[in-house]
Amino acid sequence: VLATVYAADAALGLAGALVVAGHAAAETAAVGSLYATTGRRYALAAVLVVQAGFVVGVAAGWQVVAGVPPTAEAGLLALVGGVLLAVGTRETRRRHGADVVPA
Repeated sequence: VLATVYAADAALGLAGALVVAGHAAAETAAVGSLYATTGRRYALAAVLVVQAGFVVGVAAGWQVVAGVPPTAEAGLLALVGGVLLAVGTRETRRRHGADVVPA
């Protein structure tokens, strides 16, 4: 999705990359705080596993995109982005649905 946005507008793509980096930093901090009470080594290991997951995800994504014809890349990236957005929205509503008060 970021690649598609970047191809359309570099400034917008850069803003998207900054949002993703901010999300990764927040997720790493959240994971580290969950394990902070179990000891420094365990918390560090949990954070490193999250970071390794990011690297593996990027590598797998590159492999998938490299095997797709250029004409289908934008559609595939849009599909993956849509799935991630839908899952994230569903999880947010599931976890915080009670906090939302209808108007």
